[in-house]
Amino acid sequence: MERMIEIMNGTNKKCPNSKENLLTIGEEFGKNADAVHKILTNLEVFSSEDRKHVIDIFKDLLAVDADPNPLAKGMSEGAENTIKVIFDKFELTGMSTSFGNVLKMMSNRHELVGSFLNVKLFQILTNFVMNAMFDISSEAISVFEEILFSDNVKVKEVVSEFLNDNHQEMMEIFMNLFDEEKYLAKREGMKILHELLLDKDYNKKFTENWLQEKEYLKFTMTSLTDDSTPIQMEAFHLMLVFLKASPEKRGQKVNETLKKNKDQLMSFFEEFLKDKPDEQEKAINLLKEL
Repeated sequence: MERMIEIMNGTNKKCPNSKENLLTIGEEFGKNADAVHKILTNLEVFSSEDRKHVIDIFKDLLAVDADPNPLAKGMSEGAENTIKVIFDKFELTGMSTSFGNVLKMMSNRHELVGSFLNVKLFQILTNFVMNAMFDISSEAISVFEEILFSDNVKVKEVVSEFLNDNHQEMMEIFMNLFDEEKYLAKREGMKILHELLLDKDYNKKFTENWLQEKEYLKFTMTSLTDDSTPIQMEAFHLMLVFLKASPEKRGQKVNETLKKNKDQLMSFFEEFLKDKPDEQEKAINLLKEL
């Protein structure tokens, strides 16, 4: 462990942390994927300090710019099993952050992200978000975001393809997050959904599904009157997605509902956005175009 820490820190004279050396180390670990699996799925046996060192080592090796990354390539065959075991242990006392960090570093590799992309996994993750323990719930939200949003273009393309192919099932998962009694889950879930909908060039079918369903509009309108101002603001952002879309892209019942509630929405925006005149004007102008 000490030698590996020195290498990663660049303080080992015999083995500097050059890209070439890190790739060689990653390749050696990749050849021993079973051992890597055992380490990453049994983090609870390490001290908190050693646990952090282990995660940092693998994080740095997975971050080495190579395509394919040798460690990620070696881990890919057994990635689904690694993820399953980690999910089974995610709610262990004091372990959600450590296991969450492992999931996040894995999901940011295009060689591994496909193992995260199944509806059942997101359903399990949603249950973690609903956990009464804040550390578990907040870490699950963080993992949720890390899987869905990546600066890695290859990862983003794979994730978007999954969202578009499973748009109905994934939207149901989001609606489950919007539990009225779970403030954090609802607020963060709405925020994540809004960001996905804004990226309509990638998430085209996913966004089209949102715009077509009256059920989603009704949820948004109901959330505008939530007791929580942050929830109301997230609902406002979701409402703008509907209002900015052309009538042709919105479903017929969505258009009818918007027109029917036009005056009510206008009155609401006038009051809700009274301290934000620029946003108020934009929202009201969009309503006038209905």
